[in-house]
Amino acid sequence: MRYRRLLAFVGAVIIVGAVPRVISQQTGARAARLGRSAFEESVRIRLADRQSKCMNAIGSADFCSCLGTSLPLEVDFQRYIAVTTSASTASQLPPEETGVAARIIATRDACVAKVFADSK
Repeated sequence: MRYRRLLAFVGAVIIVGAVPRVISQQTGARAARLGRSAFEESVRIRLADRQSKCMNAIGSADFCSCLGTSLPLEVDFQRYIAVTTSASTASQLPPEETGVAARIIATRDACVAKVFADSK
């Protein structure tokens, strides 16, 4: 009789102890899904904003699409314009900016070549 009670008690403790773990795993998975969804929405909004501003300024859907898929995510359209129209050289930029600036210039050159090469 005592053995059964002890077994029942131990079983209850195991079950009750497992419940928070299961809830924690479900909560963690839900949080990961929500985080992933929020990140994807943030990326979608940033890309749409960059595309819209590019279309307003340049008007070429092909060129803006090329920029949209090739520029680093952290580069918004204002930064693209600032880098591509500045008279400063890469040596005048802070070290952490030179790589991004070089990528912006290379992306612009590649997109111009790709989209407007047939116009000549």
